[in-house]
Amino acid sequence: MPKIPDPPEYVRASFRRYLIERGGSAGFSPYGPKEELQRFRFYLDTFEKFISDQEAAETAVLDAKAKGLPEEARGEFWSNYYPVHWDEIFRETLRSSFLISLISFIEVTLMQLCRDVEAIAKAPLSANNIKGTVLERSQVFLTTFGGFTAPSDDQWTTLYRIYDVRNVLIHNGGALYASRHEARVMQFASSVPGLVEKHGRLEVKPEFASFTFDSIDQFVASLQTQLGELCRRVQSFEKSE
Repeated sequence: MPKIPDPPEYVRASFRRYLIERGGSAGFSPYGPKEELQRFRFYLDTFEKFISDQEAAETAVLDAKAKGLPEEARGEFWSNYYPVHWDEIFRETLRSSFLISLISFIEVTLMQLCRDVEAIAKAPLSANNIKGTVLERSQVFLTTFGGFTAPSDDQWTTLYRIYDVRNVLIHNGGALYASRHEARVMQFASSVPGLVEKHGRLEVKPEFASFTFDSIDQFVASLQTQLGELCRRVQSFEKSE
């Protein structure tokens, strides 16, 4: 596939001015990162409620049938017919896909941000020239060439550990024994709410889905603040020349 040529210098200069004047925000997702995150939250809340409503409706039907049975037969009835699929299939799939989608969102956000910081700061290289994962490259690039002092090291570390959980879910189907970072993931699970190990598999509870959402929400807010500060520094420096 032929390489797409770089845009002319005047186009790059115009885009750079546009980014700086908008405080860098023009380079984020079409709806803005906060709005995009709220869409994720609405998606999760809506489907959690739908699953709970359907589970309650099915359980009510089964309960009516159980009441028509002799007392001694009800235990066996519930053992055979209790609707475990709402937990084992629907909720597990929903929360795993939510987590994977959030990580994809932050990866795209970081790639867009590094692209824009490269233009704003006139960096001598791009984040793609740095070795490592998207997260590792972005942290080095934004700190070195964007002068970012936030997110904090703790926030980056939390994101790395959430990324580990994402890898267990997407590459190993939730099986911890198949992950080369099993010990690290288990240590992380012991320090956060709603991430549990059950029979060698990771289970994502509502508390961890909320923890992940809040962590990424705060992370993105820090990125936006730092990008705005970079644009103000560049504007101030170039006006003084």
